[in-house]
Amino acid sequence: MEEPTRQNKSKFHAHPHYFQWGLTAFCVIVSSAIVVFLLQWLPIIWTMFQKLLGILSPFIYGFVMAYLLMPVFNALYKKIQPPLSRRLKNGTRIAKGLCSILTLLIGVAVVGVLLWMVLPQLIVSVFSLLESMDTYLNEISGWVASLLKDNPVI
Repeated sequence: MEEPTRQNKSKFHAHPHYFQWGLTAFCVIVSSAIVVFLLQWLPIIWTMFQKLLGILSPFIYGFVMAYLLMPVFNALYKKIQPPLSRRLKNGTRIAKGLCSILTLLIGVAVVGVLLWMVLPQLIVSVFSLLESMDTYLNEISGWVASLLKDNPVI
C-alpha cells in the first residue's frame, strides 16, 4: 500500500470536527446578525406586513370560502352529474355550472342565516350603549372636573 503524501493530506481531513465547529460558529453569528437586524427594523417590517395583508385579504377570504364550499360542490356534483350526462350531450358542463350556482346560493344562505342570528343581538347592544352614553359622558366630565380641581397647574 502506498502511503498518502503530505501534500494530499489536509488539516480538515485529520480533524473533521474543527470544520463542523467553525461552520456552527459561523451559522450562529449570521443568525444572530439577522435577528438583530430584524429587531431593529421590526416596526417597518410589521407595517409592510399589515399593508400586504390588507392587499391580500380579499384573496384569502376567497380561498377560505372556496375551501369551505368545495365539499358542498362535490356532493352536489356526485348527485347531479350522472343523470345529466346520460340525458344530455354537454351534461358534465351543465352539471358543473348548476352545482356552482347551487353552492353559491347555499353559501349566501348560510351567511344570511348567521347574520340573521347575530344582527338582533348586535342591534340590542348598540341601543343599550347609546342609552348609557349620557351616563358615561357625565362620569367622564365629572372625573375631568375633579382632576382639574385637584391640579390647578393643568
